[in-house]
Amino acid sequence: MEGNRTEISFGFVINQPGEYQGILHALWRIVSEEGVLELYRGLAPSVIGVIPYAGVNYFVYDSLRSLYKRCSKTDRVGNIQTLLIGSLAGAIASTSTFPLEVARKHMQVRIPTLTPSSTIRLYYSLNKSCVSHQFHQSFFIT
Repeated sequence: MEGNRTEISFGFVINQPGEYQGILHALWRIVSEEGVLELYRGLAPSVIGVIPYAGVNYFVYDSLRSLYKRCSKTDRVGNIQTLLIGSLAGAIASTSTFPLEVARKHMQVRIPTLTPSSTIRLYYSLNKSCVSHQFHQSFFIT
């Protein structure tokens, strides 16, 4: 379904009005013209994209929770603090993995068949280049 939604969105951006008239029409056309397996075209990038997000989210949440306990000198974290820590962790995880989401959308729309190993290589190279670019921008004036 995610691939279909992406394909419909990109279809409107590329000025192809009338390509799909809605989600059900898109599903019907894709299944009838390309087969049922085409509905799962973006599955590998989506599944692999969850891993970095979950890792960053958990790491930041655990780090902020430990920092709060250390600073407040208490073992109990209240509901409001948990909500704020979780929200901040989610925002940081979303921001740091956003380039992967962009790559995932492009992969779903432009590449008909992806293997998990090619997806992992793409994520690794994209993440490596983004991190080095951000590091360079953070510490050096360009």
